[in-house]
Amino acid sequence: TRTQHLCDDFCRAFHQADVLLLTDIYPAGEAPLPEVTAEGLAHAIAARGHRQAAYAGDLQAATEQLLSEARDGDVVLTLGAGSVWTAGEALLRRHSA
Repeated sequence: TRTQHLCDDFCRAFHQADVLLLTDIYPAGEAPLPEVTAEGLAHAIAARGHRQAAYAGDLQAATEQLLSEARDGDVVLTLGAGSVWTAGEALLRRHSA
Protein backbone atom coordinates (compact mmCIF):
# COMPACT_ATOMS: atom_id res chain seq x y z
CA THR A 1 0.00 0.00 0.00
CA ARG A 2 2.93 2.35 0.62
CA THR A 3 3.89 2.21 -3.06
CA GLN A 4 0.29 2.74 -4.10
CA HIS A 5 -0.07 5.79 -1.85
CA LEU A 6 3.26 7.30 -2.92
CA CYS A 7 3.02 6.53 -6.64
CA ASP A 8 2.70 10.16 -7.75
CA ASP A 9 5.65 11.15 -5.59
CA PHE A 10 7.76 8.28 -6.94
CA CYS A 11 6.89 9.32 -10.49
CA ARG A 12 8.48 12.74 -9.86
CA ALA A 13 11.21 12.00 -7.32
CA PHE A 14 13.90 10.44 -9.47
CA HIS A 15 14.09 12.65 -12.55
CA GLN A 16 17.61 13.84 -11.73
CA ALA A 17 18.93 10.27 -11.79
CA ASP A 18 20.52 9.22 -15.08
CA VAL A 19 19.35 5.62 -14.64
CA LEU A 20 16.67 4.22 -12.35
CA LEU A 21 16.39 0.46 -11.80
CA LEU A 22 13.34 -0.82 -9.96
CA THR A 23 13.19 -4.24 -8.32
CA ASP A 24 10.20 -6.30 -7.39
CA ILE A 25 7.88 -4.88 -4.75
CA TYR A 26 7.06 -7.14 -1.86
CA PRO A 27 4.24 -6.74 0.64
CA ALA A 28 5.21 -5.70 4.16
CA GLY A 29 2.89 -7.69 6.40
CA GLU A 30 -0.10 -7.36 4.09
CA ALA A 31 -1.63 -9.09 1.10
CA PRO A 32 0.00 -8.14 -2.22
CA LEU A 33 -1.89 -5.66 -4.38
CA PRO A 34 -1.90 -7.20 -7.88
CA GLU A 35 -2.22 -3.78 -9.53
CA VAL A 36 0.87 -2.42 -7.75
CA THR A 37 4.04 -3.75 -9.40
CA ALA A 38 7.57 -2.51 -9.93
CA GLU A 39 7.12 -2.99 -13.66
CA GLY A 40 4.02 -0.79 -13.63
CA LEU A 41 5.79 1.82 -11.53
CA ALA A 42 8.75 1.86 -13.94
CA HIS A 43 6.35 2.45 -16.84
CA ALA A 44 4.59 5.23 -14.92
CA ILE A 45 7.89 6.94 -14.10
CA ALA A 46 9.01 6.69 -17.74
CA ALA A 47 5.64 8.04 -18.90
CA ARG A 48 6.21 11.09 -16.71
CA GLY A 49 9.42 11.83 -18.57
CA HIS A 50 12.27 9.94 -16.91
CA ARG A 51 14.78 9.19 -19.65
CA GLN A 52 15.88 5.77 -18.37
CA ALA A 53 13.63 4.15 -15.78
CA ALA A 54 13.50 0.38 -16.05
CA TYR A 55 12.09 -2.63 -14.29
CA ALA A 56 15.08 -4.84 -13.40
CA GLY A 57 13.26 -7.87 -12.00
CA ASP A 58 14.16 -9.46 -8.70
CA LEU A 59 17.02 -8.23 -6.55
CA GLN A 60 19.49 -10.72 -8.00
CA ALA A 61 18.71 -9.62 -11.58
CA ALA A 62 18.96 -5.96 -10.58
CA THR A 63 22.30 -6.59 -8.90
CA GLU A 64 23.63 -8.28 -12.05
CA GLN A 65 22.42 -5.36 -14.18
CA LEU A 66 24.02 -2.88 -11.78
CA LEU A 67 27.30 -4.78 -11.86
CA SER A 68 27.34 -4.78 -15.66
CA GLU A 69 26.33 -1.13 -16.15
CA ALA A 70 27.97 0.87 -13.34
CA ARG A 71 31.23 2.56 -14.32
CA ASP A 72 34.04 4.14 -12.34
CA GLY A 73 32.95 7.58 -11.18
CA ASP A 74 29.24 6.72 -11.07
CA VAL A 75 27.27 7.47 -7.95
CA VAL A 76 25.07 4.51 -7.07
CA LEU A 77 22.30 4.87 -4.53
CA THR A 78 20.27 1.91 -3.32
CA LEU A 79 16.97 2.86 -1.71
CA GLY A 80 14.21 0.65 -0.44
CA ALA A 81 13.07 -1.67 2.25
CA GLY A 82 14.42 -5.10 3.00
CA SER A 83 17.69 -6.28 1.50
CA VAL A 84 17.97 -3.88 -1.45
CA TRP A 85 21.19 -2.55 0.12
CA THR A 86 22.91 -5.81 -0.84
CA ALA A 87 23.08 -4.64 -4.47
CA GLY A 88 25.31 -1.76 -3.43
CA GLU A 89 27.40 -4.04 -1.25
CA ALA A 90 27.98 -6.36 -4.24
CA LEU A 91 29.15 -3.41 -6.30
CA LEU A 92 31.55 -2.33 -3.56
CA ARG A 93 32.96 -5.85 -3.27
CA ARG A 94 33.60 -5.95 -7.00
CA HIS A 95 35.43 -2.64 -6.99
CA SER A 96 37.51 -3.41 -3.91
CA ALA A 97 38.74 -6.76 -5.26
